[in-house]
Amino acid sequence: MIHRLLNIFGFGDGSLNGTPEWRRRHVRHDIRKVGVEAEVEINGRAYSIRDWSMGGLCFDADAAPQLGQKVDMQIRFRLPHETVTIRQSGRVVRAIKRGVATEFAPLAPDMRRRFRKVIDGLQAIEFMESQVA
Repeated sequence: MIHRLLNIFGFGDGSLNGTPEWRRRHVRHDIRKVGVEAEVEINGRAYSIRDWSMGGLCFDADAAPQLGQKVDMQIRFRLPHETVTIRQSGRVVRAIKRGVATEFAPLAPDMRRRFRKVIDGLQAIEFMESQVA
């Protein structure tokens, strides 16, 4: 019951424990936990990415685009051995104090492959860190 109320008010985590109508469609990747730099550029201005999934991303912003606004994004993930750049369009679905969430338009096959490359890179980093500990 508490989880349902949290989800209704937008405070749920969208995890598998959530109710089906509030469950996230894609796994969310917290980029800061892995220590990889990632940014999104919109209208010539770069913002730090908080987290992302195959369905969208959330970034820090002090002057946010308008709710519902369509945006063209250039997303950069700086992995240890390369920088993966993804050009993707989407729309702003949430704009709160110092944070903006966007939902991606349908991904082209090439952009989907690039996102999977980033996921592979993040998993490799996590694996290497688990072997050192």
